Amino acid sequence: MGTHCRQMYSLKPIVNLSPIELPKVMYSLKPIVTHGPVTTVSGEMAIDENPVPTRSTPNKNKGKGQGKDVPAKKDDGEIEALLERQEKILSSIKELQDRVQKVTAKVPVNIKTAGRTGNVIKLELGQAPLVVTVWADPLDPPFSLLSLLPLLEKDFKVHCSVHRHSSVSSLPDSPFVKALNNLLPHPSDHRMGVQLSIMLIWKLGSGTRMLVSPIQQFPVESEPTIVSYLAHIIPNLSPQKESPERATLIDHLMDDAYMGLCWGSAKEKQVYLRSLNGRLGTSSGFLLGDKITLADIYISSLLLKSCAISEIPANVKKWLKSFFSQPQMNLLVSHPDLKALFNAL
Repeated sequence: MGTHCRQMYSLKPIVNLSPIELPKVMYSLKPIVTHGPVTTVSGEMAIDENPVPTRSTPNKNKGKGQGKDVPAKKDDGEIEALLERQEKILSSIKELQDRVQKVTAKVPVNIKTAGRTGNVIKLELGQAPLVVTVWADPLDPPFSLLSLLPLLEKDFKVHCSVHRHSSVSSLPDSPFVKALNNLLPHPSDHRMGVQLSIMLIWKLGSGTRMLVSPIQQFPVESEPTIVSYLAHIIPNLSPQKESPERATLIDHLMDDAYMGLCWGSAKEKQVYLRSLNGRLGTSSGFLLGDKITLADIYISSLLLKSCAISEIPANVKKWLKSFFSQPQMNLLVSHPDLKALFNAL
């Protein structure tokens, strides 16, 4: 009986317990440099002490007594292919240069180099206007455009229009939005002879960005960058007309204001206001002396939009009054929607 049970449950071995040879190295690589065998005069085999590097290549005649390694040789076909590719690239570059020259002849804005101070954009009569489209969120209106507009209109014929995107069902009851809606449009002006056309589009969630047309289609992000771009058109305000040190300082002041007032916490905003108040306490008139710069235009507009009048320190208030009392700001200061704001200063 016991014998029958052992035969009933007898199984073949599942695991082969024969010895397994384990690898001695982790990675096995073919030799890159080999030592070719050398036959001595006596007919014995020896190793060459000055080996010639060889490149391991598949041997098509394997098994016919030939070796596996062949000396490395220059591939003339690869060099010719590279030369041919280089010629195609140079030809494409030449074609692009020709196309750029043709487009440049049609561009309405002439960009001329002004030595080490950079590029100055010049608008000329008789050419197509520079068209600028600005998208802005009505919850964050680009108020600095209104401060910049009188300076633009002083030197150029400007056409402005305001539109509303389908995402905006109604505009907020903000004096800055009302001022932009009422001061920017010029319905009585025709476009004949216009040099600069600014179109403001209210769009929810868009932030503030600008697109320049008709030829240069690239977006310009954030309000300080847009104001800086438009300031390059104004001969007496362009940062490129400043020395490199002053131009860098203007950018620094604008960046500090943007980060402190737009992105900073309540505590960081107060720190920035104290710093600005201290700076204006030692300056004569404006941020960088007795001359209005782009930093004055942008920071003054940002302060009115971002801070309550009660938050603004004494030196900053004095500077704001001095700036907005300039003759070119009369239209802005006397606007019905902004009059109460400026009177509170």
